[in-house]
Formats: sequence, structure tokens, C-alpha cells
Amino acid sequence: MASSEISRDDQIAVLHALQDEGKIGHIGLSKVTPEDIRYVLKYRPIAAVQNVLNTTDRDDPTVEMCRALSIPYVAYRPLDAGLLARTHGPAAPLRWLLSQGSHVAPIAGTSQPRHLNEIVAAVQPGPA
Repeated sequence: MASSEISRDDQIAVLHALQDEGKIGHIGLSKVTPEDIRYVLKYRPIAAVQNVLNTTDRDDPTVEMCRALSIPYVAYRPLDAGLLARTHGPAAPLRWLLSQGSHVAPIAGTSQPRHLNEIVAAVQPGPA
């Protein structure tokens, strides 16, 4: 959340002002720690958290924190920039992500329609 150029306090102040002016409706956070989440929650609700999460980078303590606080967690790089899809296909890594809780949603991107079809098929519920 905090960059080396702009302090966390200044970032939050700008978000407050934008929200108060009606220019943004909700505040989402990206690349944050549990400490960042606790800090922001002192001032405003958080609409969503977006961090890297996949079967290679699976240790993010914010996943459990978001579950406990009912904050949606958006996992980006769910296929580790395509590496996991090339190695294992998209189904196993995406199903692992979805098994982390109903608050977790992966962002699987592609520029290939064929890959999009594979991603969609990978997250479809299987036979009961």
C-alpha cells in the first residue's frame, strides 16, 4: 500500500477526500499487509483487498484476515503469469484458489480466446 514516495497517511487522506467528494465510491487495497488493513480500517471500510495468491505464492496472511473481516479477497496472478497453466493446466491452481474460501476470487487474465475458454471450464463446478 505505502510507496516510498507517498506516505501511508497521505494516501489515506487522498482516498478520504475523494470518497467524501463522491469521486470514488469504495476503497480497495492492493499489495498490502495485515498491518495496512488494520490501519485503513481505523478510518474507512475496505471494499476489497487484492494481493498475489497462487499455488506458488500461497502464504498471504491477509487471506485469513479478510475472511474473518468479511472483506472480499481478489487473487491476482492466480496462474503465476501463465507458468502454472503451462505446467499443470489452469484447473488445479484455480480450484485451489477457490477452495481458500467464498471470499476469494481469482483474476485470471489472458489475451487468447482459447485460454479464456480453458480458464472458464477450469472453474466450472464438476459433477456432484
